[in-house]
Amino acid sequence: MEEAKLVAASAIALAVTLFAIFSLRPLAKRLGLVDKPGGRKAHKGRVPLIGGLCFFLGTVAGLTYLGYVDAFVASLLVPCALIVMTGAVDDLNNMSVKSRLVIQASTAWLVIGATGIYLDSAGHLLGDGIDLQLGLLGIPITIIAVIGLVNAFNMMDGIDGLAAGMAMVSIGSILLFAPSGWPALGVVLLLQVLFAALVPYLAVNLGWPDGRKIFMGDAGSTLIGFLMAWSLIYLSHGKVGVLAPVDTLWCVAIPVMDTLGVMYRRKKLGRSPFEPDRQHLHHLLCDAGFSARATLCIIVSAGLTLGGVGYALRGLPEMASLVAFMFVFALYLAKLPQAIVAIGKLLPQRVAQVATAPQATVEARVPMADQAPASGVMKALYVLSASTDAAQIAPIVEQMSRDRRFEMRVCVAAQAGSHSEGVLGLFDLSPDVRITLSEADDVAQVTSAALGTLDRVISDFHPDVVVVPAGAPTSVATTLAATYQHIPVACVEPAGAAVRASQDAGRKMMGSLAAMHFTATESMSRSLLADGVPSDRVLVTGDPAARTLHTAVDRLHQNLPLQRELTQRFGFLRENAPLLLVMGREKMGERLEPLARALRRIALRRPDLDVVCLMPPSRNMDGIDGMLGAFANIHLVAPGDYLGFAYLADAAYLSLAVSGECAAEVAPLGKPVLLLNAAGEPALAGPLTSEVPNVRRIDVHEQTISDVVLNLISDRRAWEMLRNDERPRVDACEWIVEALAAMRPSTATVVPLVPAAELPRFAAGAERVREVS
Repeated sequence: MEEAKLVAASAIALAVTLFAIFSLRPLAKRLGLVDKPGGRKAHKGRVPLIGGLCFFLGTVAGLTYLGYVDAFVASLLVPCALIVMTGAVDDLNNMSVKSRLVIQASTAWLVIGATGIYLDSAGHLLGDGIDLQLGLLGIPITIIAVIGLVNAFNMMDGIDGLAAGMAMVSIGSILLFAPSGWPALGVVLLLQVLFAALVPYLAVNLGWPDGRKIFMGDAGSTLIGFLMAWSLIYLSHGKVGVLAPVDTLWCVAIPVMDTLGVMYRRKKLGRSPFEPDRQHLHHLLCDAGFSARATLCIIVSAGLTLGGVGYALRGLPEMASLVAFMFVFALYLAKLPQAIVAIGKLLPQRVAQVATAPQATVEARVPMADQAPASGVMKALYVLSASTDAAQIAPIVEQMSRDRRFEMRVCVAAQAGSHSEGVLGLFDLSPDVRITLSEADDVAQVTSAALGTLDRVISDFHPDVVVVPAGAPTSVATTLAATYQHIPVACVEPAGAAVRASQDAGRKMMGSLAAMHFTATESMSRSLLADGVPSDRVLVTGDPAARTLHTAVDRLHQNLPLQRELTQRFGFLRENAPLLLVMGREKMGERLEPLARALRRIALRRPDLDVVCLMPPSRNMDGIDGMLGAFANIHLVAPGDYLGFAYLADAAYLSLAVSGECAAEVAPLGKPVLLLNAAGEPALAGPLTSEVPNVRRIDVHEQTISDVVLNLISDRRAWEMLRNDERPRVDACEWIVEALAAMRPSTATVVPLVPAAELPRFAAGAERVREVS
């Protein structure tokens, strides 16, 4: 009779979970309870984060029908509800680590206070007659153990099915150790009902029935960890005695080993043990070329095996079981890379096709372990030209240089007078290859001049991935050369760029050929998607150039001789005068005349204000010089090295940018930036101003420009309201490097979004290449 009621309760838990999934999925998208791709998250589209809430509801429904809930299980339900609510809030708003830890510790205290259950003994490690009592010391050990296992399951939730699969493995291991028959312990019944509730979630998470997945989110992974922790603590408590304390380690062996192993590897690499990366077991297997399903099967099989080993050792002394566990853990730390390679040799190679744009398909890079370099090192080539490109690329190179997973080369392909190497020098980097091109204004000429030489550079190094800035003229040639050699290209999109790929032939070509695009904002991502770039090739990472500007400013503050040198270079700036920095590009069009008139009005109204127009030499400068040359407090300056720009940006009280790219260059310092837009450009500039709080868009009108500038100069409160000192929580460079780590080498052919026969082939202009080293 009891068994039949348990089966019915499990069926109810399964049905309620399934009903909740299909009922809450539309609501999740309206509430924003979805997981977005980006950084280390490489899934497609926005996936609802409702799995944890659904199987929690299913479990509660099953227990309610069962009607058998003892005092301990009843005491768990309220803390479990708090854990689920905290996880849901974290899924919505990204709570701080400190807040999450405080809540997790508080719920552990709540259970201890309500039940009096905690880790009171370490078991009979010294013999059957000796019980190692922990006393009150067991309370802090219990809280640490609960927090640790909660976060262990949370961190394992990295691929489809893994957290739920490992939870089911742990439940199966516990049921294997626990005695069968009735009356059954309330915790055992709870775990059986939870197992049934996880079944429909696991099926939908893996794509059943129509491919629309859901994730459990932090609400689900932390709930699983919380229930596993307290179930094991209760069953190993002296008053219950179903499990020996050492048996609990075998039931959750993989989560425990994975978490401790990650912390060990991070410390070994000189990093913080809490710094996010791709060192988890599922990351290592995926990076070695295993598919997500193969990785899931390997880890679940390992969990089942270790649970079986622990059960087989239950008749031996507890010390023998502990020594065996420590031996397995030591092997895991020391021999994991070799084990991954050995497993890879047992699996057949395959290449999966991924549907993309209607006009073509792309063969996904799904490598096998024996195709990777023997050392496991991934080779990356960076190609850049102007200093603005170097500002994007240099911090990524610096981040990668500290990562032992990579071997890299830096190639500077630029015309004489480029300041790219100065930007690299900020990070103590230097180019491995230098290509000097002759002066040429036409992009086709630059592409023709660089293509042959870059082809040789790529052939000599044979990288696994090539990284280029999307806006550089030489990036087109690099992309073509890499594509001809079947090497994937990753483009770092410039922040604030207003040019749509559909309006520029070179950008359109790169949009079609590049395997990955890293964008600074969601609006830039949407622009690429509108131009036909598949969503799985676009990642929103933030702006890497922000680190370059902060590094340059920090260098100025720390290097007094350099600061004096730049103070002398810009000696025309008065010591206590506020600085208005005006930044422009070669083509200013209709913005030139109203801008010049507005600056003239500002200079007349505020003679105590210094105005620096940082613009490249062109006919625009001649026009401005004729209108503003008579004003002593207006200075026309041609762009020079990056440190000079950083000096002016740091000294500026307010910046006035003629384009979105100019605004994005100076915005990371957090000071107010005004962005001008021509009449036809508001749709392009708008997203930047909505996603960067200290950038404000204003109309290109003489009166408007002067009024807004004068108001911000004179009204400190208005200036403070526009200011933004908050830095991104996660560095864009870390996200990009982790995404590049996932692009492992493969023998698969990379098929571009346009047929290879239609790709333009430029003649290699060797006479335009002055120096190759």
